[in-house]
Amino acid sequence: MVGPLELGEDAEHLDHHPPRQRRGVEGLGRRAEGNTGCVEVFQELGEAAHRPGEPVDPVDEKEIETAGPVLGLIFLAYAEHRCDAVRPQAEAKATARRPVSVDDYRARSVLYVPDEARLSHLVELPADHDLGPAVDMAMRAIETHNPELKDVLPKGYQRLEKSTLVVYLESVGMLNC
Repeated sequence: MVGPLELGEDAEHLDHHPPRQRRGVEGLGRRAEGNTGCVEVFQELGEAAHRPGEPVDPVDEKEIETAGPVLGLIFLAYAEHRCDAVRPQAEAKATARRPVSVDDYRARSVLYVPDEARLSHLVELPADHDLGPAVDMAMRAIETHNPELKDVLPKGYQRLEKSTLVVYLESVGMLNC
């Protein structure tokens, strides 16, 4: 029997296999240096919740209230990215008799994101559009097509000030999940 830190019977063959990517602590540091844009985006999101000139307390209720809406938008960006990643595979297997369906995405463990629920769609809406209800409808559309998410996704975006929601949408839209 092999112990938890002992090599098994093929240990002598380890020299023949090149190491995979070297990550370690150094790799994490280099990766973090390349993602400074994301840090700036998140700082901008936090600042959008505060009015200019208002003091910011270390534990501010607005920061806590910001987390839900921002995480919901980040979820939309990620779900859209995953959906787009498997779309070519799903479309390649589609036929005239059997078009692409929600089940094709489910079979690949990916949430289906309808066009009206895509973050890219929400970011492209005209300036005079009522964004809060549009984001709420996007969350409901994802829940409709993915019943396992029913009553899970955040809603209430219509309660946010439009200028704040615009900053959130634009900032999260730049993340490229």
